[in-house]
Amino acid sequence: MMPFVTSLEAADKLRCVDIVERDDRTFVIRECRRDPEAGGQWSIVEDYSGLVFTKRADAIDAAKTAFPWLAEIPDARDFCELALGCMNWTPG
Repeated sequence: MMPFVTSLEAADKLRCVDIVERDDRTFVIRECRRDPEAGGQWSIVEDYSGLVFTKRADAIDAAKTAFPWLAEIPDARDFCELALGCMNWTPG
């Protein structure tokens, strides 16, 4: 089974935080960056796979603490609190 990823992209479209649900139904966090020099491909900046969460909400809370720039995104608070399983969500 492929892991399910909830991804929240920064307003500058150069950073995102992924909440990854693994096969064992646990969650991990990773921070990614869009590489303009690599044609806009995403690369992992920090992989927090050593921090495992049993609830998506706990992983989201940890992401909000680890990545203060999430607060800069309009509607990010609602997105994080609802823990919607959206792929590549960006503020509209």
